[in-house]
Amino acid sequence: MPGSRSTSWVSLGVSSSTSGTLIVLDKGFGVGPLVWAPLSEMIGRRRAFNVSYPLFALFNMAGALAPNITTILITRFLAGTFGAAPLTNAGGQIGDMWAA
Repeated sequence: MPGSRSTSWVSLGVSSSTSGTLIVLDKGFGVGPLVWAPLSEMIGRRRAFNVSYPLFALFNMAGALAPNITTILITRFLAGTFGAAPLTNAGGQIGDMWAA
């Protein structure tokens, strides 16, 4: 649309061929379970949830306000890592509530 102001990948200095590298959130979802599954067994699931969710929200906000592509990539990876705690620990949490 003429006159509309939208941020595109080109304005961030990213070509269309490298915009596919934003799958780093999924890479964070892959690394996160390696951190949160053992950590939730050591410190407890509630504490793991209470630590990971604010950081997940913070890194999502930082990614939304990022001025360049490097910051976007780093914050998306960290948001994925901290966002993986509920995915990793939900089964264990249900297992703690009911006997097998």
